[in-house]
Amino acid sequence: MMLGSAGFVDSVTATTIELTLTEKVKKYRISPSNTYNFDEKGFNIGLCRTEKRIVSKSQLCLKKLLGAIQDGSTEFITLIACICANGIAIPPALIYQGESGDLQDTWLKDFDGSREKAYFATSEKGWTNEELGFSWLTKIFDPHTKAKAGNSKRLLLTDGHSSHVNLRFIEYCDRNNIILGILPPHSTHRLQPLDVGIFPPLAGAYSHEIDRLTQSSSGFSRITKASFWRLFYAAWKSTLTLQNIRSAFAAPGIHPFNPPKVLNILKKKTPSPISSDIENKRKSPGSVRAIRRTLKAIRQEKSDLSEATQLALKALQKYAVQNEILEHQQQGLVDALIGEKKRQKRGRPLGLINKDNPGEAQFFSPGRIEAARQQIQNIELQKEQGKIEAANRRTQKAFARQQKAQEIQERRETRIREREEKRRQKELEKEQLRVAREAQKEVKRAKERPAKQVNTKKRRYSKVIESNEEVSSKRPKTGISRSGRAINLPIRFRD
Repeated sequence: MMLGSAGFVDSVTATTIELTLTEKVKKYRISPSNTYNFDEKGFNIGLCRTEKRIVSKSQLCLKKLLGAIQDGSTEFITLIACICANGIAIPPALIYQGESGDLQDTWLKDFDGSREKAYFATSEKGWTNEELGFSWLTKIFDPHTKAKAGNSKRLLLTDGHSSHVNLRFIEYCDRNNIILGILPPHSTHRLQPLDVGIFPPLAGAYSHEIDRLTQSSSGFSRITKASFWRLFYAAWKSTLTLQNIRSAFAAPGIHPFNPPKVLNILKKKTPSPISSDIENKRKSPGSVRAIRRTLKAIRQEKSDLSEATQLALKALQKYAVQNEILEHQQQGLVDALIGEKKRQKRGRPLGLINKDNPGEAQFFSPGRIEAARQQIQNIELQKEQGKIEAANRRTQKAFARQQKAQEIQERRETRIREREEKRRQKELEKEQLRVAREAQKEVKRAKERPAKQVNTKKRRYSKVIESNEEVSSKRPKTGISRSGRAINLPIRFRD
């Protein structure tokens, strides 16, 4: 169903759109719960929009403020969003830029499939194409809306992009009770609910998240695909509210259905953006507010404060604000450091690609991503278990080596002691043998010595007896020598 002709949108085209929408809605009794709008939006993940800043007057007078710091990463990620006129949104589908075609686990490190719902895919440049568009229709949109619609028709409004205006896409819609409403060119920014009421505040919210992270980390935290989901999902939750979605359908007059409003929008050619629910102003820290309330109460009670007291109160307020700023910066730097450490971890493919048909476009559900993560965790657990077992084996081997070395040392020491004992025993035996020999020699000498003395004495005695007379005859004479000295007889010769 083409809602209008190609080319410039004039009053004739507006009338055609009005009549076509009116006809289809009445003919097929399409309810708001079966009226959908889907479109794509691209994100340069590191670029943010213009943000307001509060600076001191002295810095402003210096004219050296070039602008707010931002990451500047131009990596591209495409969002396929779909909203319903009753105020709900289908989980977002994100297309990451990746040449391998497989998702990396580090890209989704912040994704929690147990409480967050989203679908993920990859393409060479991060753009959508016919294959991904058809995969989104068959694997995301149809399963999420078919049960609610039952046998009723579903109206799916979209633009004329080639990823969803092709024969296969249209035939699938026709076979599955989906009325495809294609808005004419040059009108989507005024007629398409997503372009009118969702994408502008979503971009602003995402830009705010980038700015908050960049400012809190003083520019040290890089914006990468690994940090995109955390920033995007915060913006998604704050923007895709029930009120915003209903306002997005009400602004161009689609629901509640208001054909004159559609005609007026196209005739005036004025955009009708709606304001988002995003609270751009950060709440003041509680401690500073408490100090301000206290100071206000003091001034109300005592209007005649001295100049010194006034200066002290101003200084107190100033230092309280500075303290809050420093605490905020410190926390931002800590978060940046943690994020940088996570970013440095090398990514690994989740292994979700269909190996039989690797070129097929695929969106991966949270369940499949969680299963792939669990498989990787099991592999990592097995690796860790293997490391623990290997460490235990190494410990056991080291203990066995230590025990063996200890046994060898003990045997060595035993052999040394035995050798020492044998040596001492031999020395003792040698000493005993020597002593025995010496004793024998002494005994022998003792036996031999007395016999010789007796024989000698006998011989000497006998000789003395035998020659007694001869000796007596040979006794020297006594008297006086020539020199006049007295000559005495030796004692043995004296009677």
